[in-house]
Amino acid sequence: MQIKTLADFTQKDMDRLLMAIPFYKEIKSKDSLQLELLLQNSRLVELEPGEIIVKRGDRGLWLYFVLKGSLAVYLNEVVGSPVGEIISGEMFGDLAILADGERRATVAANPKGSRGATVLGLDFNAFGELHDFSQIRLETKLQFYRLMVLGIRWKLEQKRLANMAHPLAQQMMSLRMPVDSVGSLESLRSLHEHARQLAEILIDWNNEAQFGS
Repeated sequence: MQIKTLADFTQKDMDRLLMAIPFYKEIKSKDSLQLELLLQNSRLVELEPGEIIVKRGDRGLWLYFVLKGSLAVYLNEVVGSPVGEIISGEMFGDLAILADGERRATVAANPKGSRGATVLGLDFNAFGELHDFSQIRLETKLQFYRLMVLGIRWKLEQKRLANMAHPLAQQMMSLRMPVDSVGSLESLRSLHEHARQLAEILIDWNNEAQFGS
């Protein structure tokens, strides 16, 4: 594993990296100071094929965005078939944020990949408590939780399409998207709670895939 600070990159290289990450791209277009703060708490991580970046049971609040390559998701050790795959443009580590920092899966660069993977890590500790806006503004947090909800729902939707009669599919469909008012603290609370509920369903579904019902 090779870790690089973003201070080592030129502005041109940084702009190219950020274009691949919708969250950073959105913040860049709206608030340059918030973007600078996010970058101060970010790092680039390069992984060899099969190399683990997070392990189930560990604790941590680093959030990752895949820039190159793909990663395989396992419930425990990197053996057998993975329960999922994370591809370029996607985010992972969000489930730990919603589960008191506990990693619920092991993630490794795809063992079958020839060039490993490159991810951008963001230290979520910079966000502070949900209602703390001393560093990360309300609008930035809203944008992040919107992204988180969409990402988890997309993963659940793939599982639902593969097994539409599954009880967890029905549970997922019963959750209504929260009302999202621009700049509203209540919207932030609702998005956070919705993300937490979706995460519980995804964790249960992944556990079932690994250990059986």
